[in-house]
Amino acid sequence: MKKLLIAAVAASALGAAAPALAQGWGAGDRADRIAERIDRGVRTGQLTWTEARDLRNQLRRVERLEARYRYNGLTGWEARDLQRRYHALSSDVRFQRHDYQYRYRRGAERWRY
Repeated sequence: MKKLLIAAVAASALGAAAPALAQGWGAGDRADRIAERIDRGVRTGQLTWTEARDLRNQLRRVERLEARYRYNGLTGWEARDLQRRYHALSSDVRFQRHDYQYRYRRGAERWRY
């Protein structure tokens, strides 16, 4: 009897959590992490101001698309599309931060390219 009761409670807990998990898959957190990586790249001199501007514009476009998708509810295809776009933007940030273009920083010996 206890095993049946435990199974019923576990199934109802999973059923109650499923809509919450489907609605909030963490894209906002991912956008915040990407924005922080861009800011950190600017602070450390790994990103030039034009690279940072372009990456921020890309991030804003993806966030606007996410808002449009969420207006009528997020479908599976839309969630996968957003994940793909965030992944591509994250890869762009990584590439731009490690492409050996540095902005001039106070205290730096010279310009590095």
